[in-house]
Amino acid sequence: MSVIYFLFQFYNNLLCQIYHIIRWPLPHFHFMNSPIICTTVFSYAGGTDIVKRHLPLWQAHSDFVILVYPENSASIVEGVEMVAFGKSTKNGTECLKRQLAGMQYSLRHKADYYVFLEYDAFLLQRPPPRTGIQANVFYTQEIEYHAPRFYHFPWIFDATSLHHFVATATFEPFENGFVDRWVAAQTIRMNIPWFDLTAAHEGYSRNTIRLPEEIRDAVHLARKGAYGFHGIKAPEILKQILRAHTNPSSMAMGIVLFLGLFLT
Repeated sequence: MSVIYFLFQFYNNLLCQIYHIIRWPLPHFHFMNSPIICTTVFSYAGGTDIVKRHLPLWQAHSDFVILVYPENSASIVEGVEMVAFGKSTKNGTECLKRQLAGMQYSLRHKADYYVFLEYDAFLLQRPPPRTGIQANVFYTQEIEYHAPRFYHFPWIFDATSLHHFVATATFEPFENGFVDRWVAAQTIRMNIPWFDLTAAHEGYSRNTIRLPEEIRDAVHLARKGAYGFHGIKAPEILKQILRAHTNPSSMAMGIVLFLGLFLT
C-alpha cells in the first residue's frame, strides 16, 4: 500500500510540473485509502495573481479548496469555493475574526485533515498523519507575547484538533492581533499537540523568500523532500522549488516502482 501511495503522490506532483509548463488545467485523483484533505487559503485583492499561480498545487494535494478574503479586498478566482468576511487588516481583531471564521467554515467539509495557508504558501504533498497542529515554528522570548513560539503557514490540523480549536478559541491572549502568534497561544492554552515542520526539515518559511541565501535554503530543502513552504511570491522561485522537488532521481524512482508494481 505504501508503494501505491508513493505513486499517487508522485503522479500529483508530476501533474503540477506539467501544468506550470503548458498552463493547461489537468486532472488529479484521490487514492481511495488516502486521508481526505480540506485546504483553506487566506488571500486579499493584491494576492490574486499568486493565488492563480498556486491553485494547481493546492488542488493537486486537496479534496476541497476554499478561498477566504476580506469583503473590501476581494480575491476572485474562477472555479474555487470563495468566502468573503470582514475588513482587510494585517493584524487586529478583524484579522483574527476572519481567521477563525475561515477555520469554522472549513468544517462544512468533512475531512481527515484541514490545511490552512496564506496565498503565498503551499504543500507539495498531502500531509503526513499526525495529531494536533503541524506548522513552521519560530521561537521567541519577547515579553509582550504570552506564547514562547509562533506558527507560520502551513498549518495542518487533524479533524479532532480543529473541532476542539474552533469550539474553544477566544481572542485572549490577543497577541497584538497577529494570527501566527494568536493560533500558537490558543493551541498552547488548549494543550493541542504540535509538530515543527521546520525542525524536521519538512518545511521552510519566511514572510517573503527573496534573499539569495533564503532561496538557496528553500531549494535545498525541496530537493531533500521538504513540502511545506510559505513566503513564495515570485514565479521564478516557485519554478526553482518545483524543479528541485520533482528532480530526475525521484522521477526515476517513481518509474522503477511503477514498473516493479505492475510488471512483476
